[in-house]
Amino acid sequence: MVYVDKINPCRPTRDWPYATYCHLLADTIEELHEFAVGKLGMKRAWFQNTSKLPHYDLTIGNRFKALKLGAVEIDSHKVREMMRAPYQYSGQQSGISNQVSAL
Repeated sequence: MVYVDKINPCRPTRDWPYATYCHLLADTIEELHEFAVGKLGMKRAWFQNTSKLPHYDLTIGNRFKALKLGAVEIDSHKVREMMRAPYQYSGQQSGISNQVSAL
């Protein structure tokens, strides 16, 4: 399953010239890349391979597009849960989709 978190304000920079951002997350690395690159048309180079939570940063426009394409909106509590859970690069689910679908 693929997720987006809430829109957050930020200070525009040379690398990110927008005043807001959010994250695109997924249960598996494969799902994340398939959705970001295959459905949203993002570049693979934009992938943020952080140790706590691999993700793509999204603009407001891409956030709305992701939601239209089936991404599930999650709150900051769920993002923190995903950060605590070991991210599974093997294709196994981290368990967050089971928690979200129970809502």
